[in-house]
Amino acid sequence: DSDAVPYRLLMMVMIAGSLGLAAGVPELAHLDFRIGVISYVVMRLAYVAQWGRVLRGGDPAWRPVAARMIALTTVVQVGWVLFLLVPLEWRIPVFIPLFIADVATPIVAGWDARMGGHRGHIVERYGLFTIIVLGESIAAATIAIGSAIEARVGSVQLLVLAAGGLIVVFSLWWIYFDYTTGRAPAGSRTAQYMWGYGHYFLFAAIAAIGAGLALSVEWLTDHDHVALPEQGVAMVVGSAIATILLVMMFIESVAEHEYGRRDVLVKLAGAFWAICAALLAPVVTVAGSVLLIALMLAAMVAHGVV
Repeated sequence: DSDAVPYRLLMMVMIAGSLGLAAGVPELAHLDFRIGVISYVVMRLAYVAQWGRVLRGGDPAWRPVAARMIALTTVVQVGWVLFLLVPLEWRIPVFIPLFIADVATPIVAGWDARMGGHRGHIVERYGLFTIIVLGESIAAATIAIGSAIEARVGSVQLLVLAAGGLIVVFSLWWIYFDYTTGRAPAGSRTAQYMWGYGHYFLFAAIAAIGAGLALSVEWLTDHDHVALPEQGVAMVVGSAIATILLVMMFIESVAEHEYGRRDVLVKLAGAFWAICAALLAPVVTVAGSVLLIALMLAAMVAHGVV
């Protein structure tokens, strides 16, 4: 219908902004925020326009929230633009409070999923984003392994690493959708925010798996050019897996109130196993550590099924 046209156009702008933000990530390591900030501001201003549609024609109960979201988001975006003028040595100290202000905007604005709207849509989007990040992890490892094959690096360890990485990603996908109930958005504001912001750490940890697998390939093929020791390389993957399991446990137990003592203990044991497997890398190799973690996660899937 005609109302869907502006929504879709604004979504295209938001997607374009997110692509620009992703393209600017490598420059962020050198504290060059220009591409990232400009792309982010474009994305967020399209988000403001979406709230403008709610303010003009949405449910009257949502209009005060929409007004606050528009005002606060716009002010923060002005802050991001001014951030580009900050001297290089002050960028990190200024970045932190700006980031906190940005992510805290829904809390300050009084956003509450219980006021109405399609809560199932929110849960679906978080699940879809989890799948996307898992896919990016597979892509990162695939590119690294492909580069190793092109360089004619043949290794049984490379095959073990590839198999272990695939099992890790498949198992995490299964575990995530096995535990999540999607009840938090219908719960208290505290439950909503713990569920939503908890996913920040989940997404970051899943992305770290891709980086860890790519780094593991680099270690197996040309470890002289890797700054980390073997144990450190394995720890990138191990600590990411441990973080994912602990965040899942937190969301399940605290935000969704699906507390199950056995499930909590299984996830705690899994996190401990992942760290120990990484520490064993000098003995079992990086590929062996990833395989041990993969077998543990596969066992967790089997436990969930049974």
